[in-house]
Formats: sequence, C-alpha cells, structure tokens
Amino acid sequence: MKYVCTIVCSYLIGGIPFAYILVKLKTGKDIRTIGSGNVGGTNAARAAGIGIGLLVGLLDALKGAIPVYIAMRYGGVDLGVLAGIMAVVGHSFTPFLSFRGGKGVATTLGSFLVLLPSAIGVAFIAWLIMFAITRIVSLSSITAAIVFAIYGGLTASTPLLRAAAVIVGLLVVLRHHSNIKRLIQGKEPKFKLKYREDE
Repeated sequence: MKYVCTIVCSYLIGGIPFAYILVKLKTGKDIRTIGSGNVGGTNAARAAGIGIGLLVGLLDALKGAIPVYIAMRYGGVDLGVLAGIMAVVGHSFTPFLSFRGGKGVATTLGSFLVLLPSAIGVAFIAWLIMFAITRIVSLSSITAAIVFAIYGGLTASTPLLRAAAVIVGLLVVLRHHSNIKRLIQGKEPKFKLKYREDE
C-alpha cells in the first residue's frame, strides 16, 4: 500500500504546474502560448519576469524534494527513489494540463538533491560551465542531465538509485527533443528575459 500511495501522491505533487499557475495569476496568459511554450522556470521568466521564473524554479524543485524526503523518512532509500522518479514524471506529464508538462530539470534537481547530492553538484557545475560558454539554457540543461546520468550511474550507493539516475537523466534529455532539433538547425535562441516571436 505504501508503494501505491507513494506513486500516486508523488506523481500528483510533481504534476502541480507552478509555471502555468503563477504566469496566469500575474499576466492572465497561458504560458503554453508564450515563448517556447514550455511549462517551466525559464519560460516563466520570459513570460512574467525573472522573479516569477526563480519562484517557479524553487517550487518545481520543492515538489521533487518534499515527496522524496517524506518517502525516505518512512520507507528508506528505495521508496525515496520511487518518489523522485514519479515526481519528475508528474512534472513532465502533468495530469492537470492534459499531460503536457515541463522538461523536468528543476524537479530532478530537487528530488536528487535529497537522494544523490554529489551527482547534482557535479551536474550543476557542468550546467554553469556550458551556460557561461553558450548562454543557451537548453544546451546547458542537456549537458547537465547527461553528466548527472553518467556520474550517478557510476557512483550511486544502490542499484536502484544508479538505475534511477540514468533513467531520469535520459528522460530530461528526451524531453528536450524540440530543443535538440533547433540546436542541430542552429536556431535555438540564447537566454533573454523577453522572448521575441521570430525566435
């Protein structure tokens, strides 16, 4: 029963679309029709300002961290891993927006900051380096996800945690499929707060 409860609750918590809610409250607009259309912190910053973008990122991270912490406290590491995976899946495929969610970067960060902080630290450094070089958020996130998957897959303390790091890292990469297409075409824009429709 605890596994079913963890799966359902973590999925629903992860599915709370904070970017959609906060942008709607501030601007009255649907974030899915603005900028890249992504339901995440970067697009929220474009749509409603850096403050909203940062708040969305924090809340998206917390909706990963809180279920993991509770599950680990009452059921151990393996239950925490399950909670983390389901929170990321909930964010990426939210039931509250017809299963159209975000890329899962912040929720992965929150979940695995509790489960595997060393891998998150290494991935964050990779993100910073790539962003400093390119100023492209999507490429930085893809790089961080790959680094996270490799590092976590090699260093995590349990087989399930190692597998989860690889699976979630690859899910984040796959959720960037449209960005990857634009990167290959040379059309992926650098980060700026105001999104231009021609980008």
